Amino acid sequence: MLPTTITSIFDRVSGNYIFTLKTFLIFSLFGPIGVAITIPREDITLTQRGYWLVIGLVSEIALGLFMLLIAFTILPRIQRRTRPLGKILLLIALGGALRGLVINLMPPLFGLQDEVNIFLRALNSSITVAIAMAAIGFIAEGQERYIQEYQDLYRRFLLLKRERQIYITTKPAERLSEVSAYIDKVTATLKGRLASFDDAEISDEDAASVAEDIKQIIEKRIRPLSHRLWLDRSNHVLRFRLSRLVLDALLARQVPYVAIVTFFFATHLIGIGIPQGLVVALGSAIPAALTIFTLLFIEDVLRDRHVVIGGWLHPCILLLIAIVPSAMTMQMLEILTDGRPNAYIFWLLVSMNPLLTVLMTMINQIFTDRAKILELLDKAVTDDLLEEHLHTLAKMNQDSEIATYLHGSLQAELTAIALQLQQAATAGDSIGVRKMVKMAQIVINRDISEDFTSHENSPLDKLNDFARAWQGIADIKLSLTDTEHYSIDFLSDVSQLVEEAVSSAVRFGLASAVEVRGQREGNYFHLTISDNGRSNGVGGAGLGSRILDELAPELWKRKFMDHGTVLDIHLPAHGQVTRANSR
Repeated sequence: MLPTTITSIFDRVSGNYIFTLKTFLIFSLFGPIGVAITIPREDITLTQRGYWLVIGLVSEIALGLFMLLIAFTILPRIQRRTRPLGKILLLIALGGALRGLVINLMPPLFGLQDEVNIFLRALNSSITVAIAMAAIGFIAEGQERYIQEYQDLYRRFLLLKRERQIYITTKPAERLSEVSAYIDKVTATLKGRLASFDDAEISDEDAASVAEDIKQIIEKRIRPLSHRLWLDRSNHVLRFRLSRLVLDALLARQVPYVAIVTFFFATHLIGIGIPQGLVVALGSAIPAALTIFTLLFIEDVLRDRHVVIGGWLHPCILLLIAIVPSAMTMQMLEILTDGRPNAYIFWLLVSMNPLLTVLMTMINQIFTDRAKILELLDKAVTDDLLEEHLHTLAKMNQDSEIATYLHGSLQAELTAIALQLQQAATAGDSIGVRKMVKMAQIVINRDISEDFTSHENSPLDKLNDFARAWQGIADIKLSLTDTEHYSIDFLSDVSQLVEEAVSSAVRFGLASAVEVRGQREGNYFHLTISDNGRSNGVGGAGLGSRILDELAPELWKRKFMDHGTVLDIHLPAHGQVTRANSR
């Protein structure tokens, strides 16, 4: 079944996939056709129906322009607030009302007439757009979460199937060698330039130029490399195939028929009631809904009692859902309105009824059916492939460790050096310039393999070194308690999150003070990272957000305050508890 209450659905989804180009384009494929088929009640010529299609297209353009305007003005502020879904749905409903106004006002330009008054047409369009685009957005967001959960369960599934935990016992020497060679190549020019300053005077212009060179190497070379190493994780896991989910919905052995019937009844009641009246809507919606319920209930009984065995039962029921309720609706409309509806409506219902049933089944699988994911995994991961997948999973962990080192350590050190070098050059501090040039030479010339190994062993010491590296640029205060309860692996995750958050706050938010607090809360480690930088919620998800989604999915939030930003994370505990990490 679907989530038992509307509130539970609202708690599960953010609504961020509703105001997207993808959602709008999917709706726009069907919106104009719906206008051309459902609005004209009397028999009209093919040319007139073409005019209605044009009206539908123009109304979709109006809706698209409204969504574009909102997306660049109001939407970013709304998405930064807690529980934005209700406000997003209200905005999309307003866009639907605008679409309805266009549908009502344009027909006279083509010698046509909308028989429904402007208020009811705006209301009808508002509800239609809100329901349809919310459903599309929910499916898109649910699919994204389903894929994430699929991949997460995949990793767990591999470990359970082998009944052992994967530990990397050998250093990723080959990969480190490749990374080291690449870093040497992209920093060769900078190394030569820094070496030329050994016995020469360094002007403020040269210092500022070197600082800019370091920034360019970070932004154009090191940062993209760490992104590739981390984001290529998706290539190491079993690919999720949407076709498998669709096929499973077509051959479903259990469907949420109560939710399906409720949805059908509501959409029929709204779609027919506003233009035709409540009596006509109830008279046509109730028989159609009862018919669908009866068909799905019979399917359930036949399968539970093993009267029918095989995968062909649900496709047959979908075929009946396409024809029988559609014919019932047409017959009731003819009886209640003293006029035969046009045949286009019948074919629209024939195509939409089974499609909506399949989509509702997919939503059911997406949001609730973790067991189905495991079933799919059990079929997909054979014993022959198991060792290969375990090996690639180990490579994935190695790549992510190297990416973490590049992003949080090497990049952070070079960024701090570049900023301090720039400050010293601006202030005319020749001693400070010379010191930072020497520091840059030390960092760039050191052996990456040895430095990587030193960063692996002690997460808390690593954090303290990291904080000291920012001295002179930002004041980093660390207050982490209860760390003795957690394993080295877990504390490495904590260190990784803190380094990324602090680096982002200083580099992008221009923060001069960052406070990091962390303590144990039940099965979670609660991290709060506050800074006094610029509050800026605009922009796509960077590597930091992806790391958060990977390590603490749906358990973090970022608040943009007048005085800075607060990042709140509840990191799920994992690994063996140890008391060897207290420092």
